[in-house]
Amino acid sequence: MKRFSIGLATLALVLVARVAVAADDKPTFSVAEGKIDKVGKDTLMIQPRVSGKFGKAITLKLTGTTKLHTISTREQGGKTVVVQRETEAKDLKKNQEIAVIYAVKKDGNILLTAVVKPAD
Repeated sequence: MKRFSIGLATLALVLVARVAVAADDKPTFSVAEGKIDKVGKDTLMIQPRVSGKFGKAITLKLTGTTKLHTISTREQGGKTVVVQRETEAKDLKKNQEIAVIYAVKKDGNILLTAVVKPAD
């Protein structure tokens, strides 16, 4: 699980540094990891963590194609494996840890997929 977090954080830093919106409003893609700040009917606000510190909140639009998953672990064949299950936005909680992939457009960020740790 620690390797997953480190790998995702590294990917996030690389891709966040490359975010730019094209003049013709073709979406670019970005990733972030942090914690959930607020869950709305059609939006999700997260506080991304960069270099160990929480940054400015990002608002992401939820669409019909947005995919949300919760990760957990289970024992299988004597080994611990990471599994994921689909989650609905209404089940997300404030301060839950989250990793997201989203499209960046002039008129707003669109959440494509997210993985959350189970709420405490």
